[in-house]
Amino acid sequence: MKFKNNLFYIFTFILFLLFTGVYACQKDQAGNAPKENLPDELQTDAQIANLLASMNMYYFKSPRKAPDFELTSLKRKRIRLDKYRGKVVLLSFGATW
Repeated sequence: MKFKNNLFYIFTFILFLLFTGVYACQKDQAGNAPKENLPDELQTDAQIANLLASMNMYYFKSPRKAPDFELTSLKRKRIRLDKYRGKVVLLSFGATW
């Protein structure tokens, strides 16, 4: 009886891996769904840019330099964006209401 239970679990696991592999192979190499599966309103870059702009987000085809600014850290030190040029910067504006 124990052998049959183990065999069932192994068979179920192999089926899971098989279906997962088939699903993964249906995506393109970038890991995205094929473009023909996108809704019609998202088929071009201009349409994507319009959608992002409607959410106050912007799409740039080439990188753009962020304007330099200065903030005060929690330790009361002045920090400038230029100091982190070429690095990823995450700004978190938390609030405790």
